[in-house]
Amino acid sequence: MARSGLVPLDQSKLSMGMLVSYATSAGATADDGAGRNSPYAEALAKRLRAPGEDVGLMLRRVRADVLQATGQRQRPEIVDNLNGPVILAGPVQPGPPGRVDDPRADDTALWAAVRDSNRADDFEAYLRRFPQGLYADLARIRLRVLQPSPEGRSFNVVNRTGMNLTALHAVRSPLGAQQEWGRSLLASNRPVRPDASYGVSPADGAGCRFDLRVVLADGRESVLLNQDICTRRELEMAAPPRPPIVPPHDPDEQPGATEIGRFKAWTAAAYVTRGQKTCYAFTDAAGNFEPKQNPVMLMVSHRPSARDTVLISAGYPFPAGAKVLVTIGATQVPFDTVGKTAAAQQGAAVVASMRNGPELRAAGAGPGNGEQVTYSFPLAGFAAAYEAISRSCPPSPQPAP
Repeated sequence: MARSGLVPLDQSKLSMGMLVSYATSAGATADDGAGRNSPYAEALAKRLRAPGEDVGLMLRRVRADVLQATGQRQRPEIVDNLNGPVILAGPVQPGPPGRVDDPRADDTALWAAVRDSNRADDFEAYLRRFPQGLYADLARIRLRVLQPSPEGRSFNVVNRTGMNLTALHAVRSPLGAQQEWGRSLLASNRPVRPDASYGVSPADGAGCRFDLRVVLADGRESVLLNQDICTRRELEMAAPPRPPIVPPHDPDEQPGATEIGRFKAWTAAAYVTRGQKTCYAFTDAAGNFEPKQNPVMLMVSHRPSARDTVLISAGYPFPAGAKVLVTIGATQVPFDTVGKTAAAQQGAAVVASMRNGPELRAAGAGPGNGEQVTYSFPLAGFAAAYEAISRSCPPSPQPAP
């Protein structure tokens, strides 16, 4: 359907060094006027030959004239992509002897032309011309009103995990990378359902970079770090990949691990080596690392030679003699490291704490330069997974005395 009025120029196609002046705003029609010329043409003819005047300033004076002549009905617009000042009517004519030009005159004239505008680009143009001008502070205040900072605006977290979210954390970067997530934003009885969104309203001055963490109903976690919420107002949280069914590293292992079951964040499995069955439960970590490069897993196994072996497989070698400090609730236990693994000395005691704790956190040397990192392992489902491997690999009967 056709419509009357000015069709605006696509500003993305405006080349550098160009300036376009419209007689009125987009979608509106310009007045013809009662005289020989329209209000815009009359103002332009009046101002066009002002000697030594920058074209941007001249056109803003034209707009002020048109606004006054039409009672604010007709609002000329300017798209300015010039690289510097452009003078159309030659140099400034010298004044009479003894006269000193006031350097504030252009400043005041341009401010008079833009001060009643509701367009942010007018005040940006003033500040480009007079960054330290008489009215620069007022121009910046108007800019903040017309073009508020994206900081502090709300953004949406969209649940694309396929199941309910039971916890959601949003903290300023790099707090998430440091595992300082704070309290969940969700009430305990108000999960975020699949494909639903949750609005987050940062505090004023919080900045643009945020870290996000969600906990799924099965206990798994999904993390996004260093997200720019000023340019992306909607962030989608996807489900983390489930860990593969791979037995712990053993030089003599035989292929063919068999899954026993999945219990929220934990998987129980078994494999057979030289006729001896090993059962184990494992989960993957959430933390400030790249899972594809450095898979980090927590495992508890029952082997024919040892039960309740608790290992953290880091996927990278620890420094010689390094310790990993494991925290479960109020309990802290140091793990010894050998190669790419960290192991508990008293596995049964660690398992007992794991069965009652919400999560296990492990702090130790990271990959590469050994900078300290912290990994968080969910314990939701561990008790059930542990029972499953204990049934599948029961303790060997004790010999009769």
